[in-house]
Amino acid sequence: MNKIFLFISAIAITFTSTAQTIPGGDMETWRTGSAGTITVTAPSNWYGDDSIIIGLGQTYGSLLGAMPSSWERNLFREDVNVHSGSHAAKIMTMVEDTLLIPGVLTTAQTHIGITFIPTPGITGVSFSGGDPLTVKPTTVSAWVQYFPGKDSTGATGIDSGVMNVQALSLIGGKDSVIGTGTITIGANSSWVQVTVNVNYPPADSTHPIDTMRITFTSSKGGSALDSSTLYVDDVTMTSTANPVNGVKIINPSEMVRVYPNPATGKLYFSTSGNPGMEAVIYSISGQVATEKFLTGYDAVDVSQLPSGFYFYSVFDKNGDVVQRGKVSVNN
Repeated sequence: MNKIFLFISAIAITFTSTAQTIPGGDMETWRTGSAGTITVTAPSNWYGDDSIIIGLGQTYGSLLGAMPSSWERNLFREDVNVHSGSHAAKIMTMVEDTLLIPGVLTTAQTHIGITFIPTPGITGVSFSGGDPLTVKPTTVSAWVQYFPGKDSTGATGIDSGVMNVQALSLIGGKDSVIGTGTITIGANSSWVQVTVNVNYPPADSTHPIDTMRITFTSSKGGSALDSSTLYVDDVTMTSTANPVNGVKIINPSEMVRVYPNPATGKLYFSTSGNPGMEAVIYSISGQVATEKFLTGYDAVDVSQLPSGFYFYSVFDKNGDVVQRGKVSVNN
């Protein structure tokens, strides 16, 4: 069961359609990491594919005799060409060894399975995470500039960037994409605001949203050109209230008692002897901090968690959310 970002408030709150902040959408705060021998960066709450592409590229490339320098970054912090504030994000389509790979900026984390035996290869690609939500997104907007790369003759070619939005809901114990929207970003040397409308099929209109994934790429499909560059800044959203059916209705006698709050060292879940329940605790950024199957009266070890606020969800044996809440940890 994928329990990433499942903490939706049990009671919907009314939101207006005014612009709302996307965590890290202003591109002002950045973090630094490493991939193989190369330093990589990304805005807070966003991810690139640099660590995966460079890491796997250097690993596989060494088996084939390629130099580590054949693999480069696609995502950069831009400090000069910005829409507002001090920083923007720049993503570029780059030649990686012999491959032309678009740059990616996304709120989801990419996971790639690899194998070395009997031959090196990729076993699968999956995604997790995104922006945790308690509302239903209707539009996502961003300020962008786009410069297509060069074609084989050295002239500016025809390429375009892409902005994609996915809205996810917990259905049958799994996060499912039920709302989508995509827009193509054409050449523009001035900052322009683009907006994606998030569309929901009528059959899925009653599902509350718990996660939104936003992805920018510097090239579209088979039109990728070397050095195509997309600048992104000031990402915002509008939304409506979530439908009020995200939590299964249960009898008061079946409610789970969670205490103490704040908790130090241990957080207790009393389920009145209902079998098969599971508690999952999330950080405020939506990452699973710890989880435990419940037997009736259980102590969950939170002694290793940093002090602060956390969300929790309690699932019944069928994978339905029966209770959500917020706790404070004070270690």
